Amino acid sequence: MWEVFLVDSNVVDNKSGQLTAYDLISNRVIKKPMSASALFVQDHRAQFLTENSKTSLEDATVQIEELWKTLSEEEKLKYEEKLLKTWKDTISK
Repeated sequence: MWEVFLVDSNVVDNKSGQLTAYDLISNRVIKKPMSASALFVQDHRAQFLTENSKTSLEDATVQIEELWKTLSEEEKLKYEEKLLKTWKDTISK
């Protein structure tokens, strides 16, 4: 959300909001990669909702995030490696 206060016709006095990284060479927006836990949630959400059809999307996400917290470091490392691969693929495009 942007807040702009005009003092003169073309002068911006105060501006706030999110910065967007933009690749000028390939002329596209650079998206921030998901976290390893977000990748885990994304991978498990569909199956979880299939098994628990009456659970809301928000509750399912919270429960899957709790499951992430119980994973061993070895299992979390798989998603961190997947994150790095995704990030490298994004940069190389």
